[in-house]
Amino acid sequence: EEERRALFLAPRPLRGEWPESPSPCDELGADVKDPMRVAPGFHSVAEEKTPAILTACREAFDKDPSSARYRVQHARALYLNREDAEAEKLLKADGGTRYPYGIYLRGVIAMRDPARSVEARAFLEEASGLGVAAADYRLWTLLQSGSDADKEAAGKYLRQGGERGNPPAEELLAT
Repeated sequence: EEERRALFLAPRPLRGEWPESPSPCDELGADVKDPMRVAPGFHSVAEEKTPAILTACREAFDKDPSSARYRVQHARALYLNREDAEAEKLLKADGGTRYPYGIYLRGVIAMRDPARSVEARAFLEEASGLGVAAADYRLWTLLQSGSDADKEAAGKYLRQGGERGNPPAEELLAT
């Protein structure tokens, strides 16, 4: 894990090994911030790749609507395409699976609307509690301009994100 961090690679997923042939949705749509992904994933996605991700993940989800991973990756593709309402509709209908990255994504979507900051914080705190290190950094960004108590909590989340190997948190802590 230390070697992966030194090379700025994402931490290994909780699953451990990749399947021999991940689905096109997994290959194109996995996010390195998803601790349960089954493919290496990407930090960011070029805008021109979004239609291919949308198609692959919509097809995967249509074939297996019980898959929380496909539901969340399809929602992520919608989010990348700025279709937040559709993404949230998918995430709300998760069948109670509480997929950690899906909870994180709901928080990120809520952060786009300043009036939803309380909701965003609740989702991100839940995702953080489930081990999504990227949620720690997002909580830091959300809380750092708040009250003294919020700023103290923001610092805690930043340190926790760094300890968990979140690259932006590590960079900030190194400065």
